[in-house]
Amino acid sequence: MENHQKFYQQRRNLILSSIAISIYDIIGLEIDVINILGNQVGISNQQNIEILLIVFWVYSLIRFFQYSSIEDSFGHKKLFSQYQKYLSDFRHKYIFKKVARNVDPQSVNSDDMGGRRPFKYEDIKKKSPFKWAYTYKPYDPVKDEEKNKDAVDIYFNIVEISKPYAATFLKMLVLRPAFTEYILPYLLALMTLGIIIYF
Repeated sequence: MENHQKFYQQRRNLILSSIAISIYDIIGLEIDVINILGNQVGISNQQNIEILLIVFWVYSLIRFFQYSSIEDSFGHKKLFSQYQKYLSDFRHKYIFKKVARNVDPQSVNSDDMGGRRPFKYEDIKKKSPFKWAYTYKPYDPVKDEEKNKDAVDIYFNIVEISKPYAATFLKMLVLRPAFTEYILPYLLALMTLGIIIYF
């Protein structure tokens, strides 16, 4: 629980420091006086403010990366785990639909798709620069074996191969908080780096 709290704290610090540097550089903000416990302190060198902001931003970025990497329950590992799960689901469902369209739909039943003979996306082989093929072998639940003599080659083009990846990306972007929690802070940091270099 403590790591979760520190993770969100570093995430907040990284986002705020990225926004602060962006506003400071783009608007050209100048701060002449700051108030510390009721005492006003003058600032003679404006460049020192940006240096301090950049130091804090780099520190926040490092800390956010550290806390994003230390646990399986959140951070990079959770993000990658979600991505792999959704991609696997979309691949499985998409292959099933493709098989049903190309093979007798009556023969494509739950036994064919069961855990004893799951589809393996890795079995799709590249045949040409823009064509892939999957050899479908119906499963015989009685003999508990594949029907090699009834094997069917099912072909995929590059658009069909890309669909599971596009569906996974959209699901994680729109329906899950993974994008805003883990990816957005890095995008803001990358944007801030560009602003620092450009301005």
